[in-house]
Amino acid sequence: MVVSLGSWDLFRRSKILRDYTVRTKTGGVFTMLALLSLAALLIAESIKFFSSEVEETLTLDDSEFRDSLALYFDVSVYGLPCAFAQVDIHDYLSRAHFNVSEQL
Repeated sequence: MVVSLGSWDLFRRSKILRDYTVRTKTGGVFTMLALLSLAALLIAESIKFFSSEVEETLTLDDSEFRDSLALYFDVSVYGLPCAFAQVDIHDYLSRAHFNVSEQL
């Protein structure tokens, strides 16, 4: 059974009635290229996805006890008694030190 290349043309406009459109060999070639590219991409990406290796690494930040960052600040809050003032520290690892103003 011989199928003409024009019958593979999927790029004709669907808004226009099918009776007024013509399937062409060029459209069939573009359709075949698009479908082959899609199939090759799907196969290549599936192979890459299923053959990947998982690599796990863990790095600990031990700089908390070795080095400390000197931070100087001057804040003036008028009308607030010192007993109600406090300073909290949060770092990028979500570690928190609350009320460090007792040591100031």
